Amino acid sequence: MSFAKIHRLLAASPTGFRTAVSATYIQCTKRTQIIRQSSSQPRFNNQEIKSNDALDPHSKIMQILRESSAM
Repeated sequence: MSFAKIHRLLAASPTGFRTAVSATYIQCTKRTQIIRQSSSQPRFNNQEIKSNDALDPHSKIMQILRESSAM
């Protein structure tokens, strides 16, 4: 069904139906925004990243080696 046909059907529909369709559209749009926002969040804890950044290069290398050997 094309957008124009849906628009014509909504224009000919009673006001209550149009309001319900509009409310449903708004809810779907908000859900989509929430999903996009949550999927763009980093997977790591910011505190964890900051604590790792504070290490000197030698300690970072040793930590990476320990983690990779533990796998």
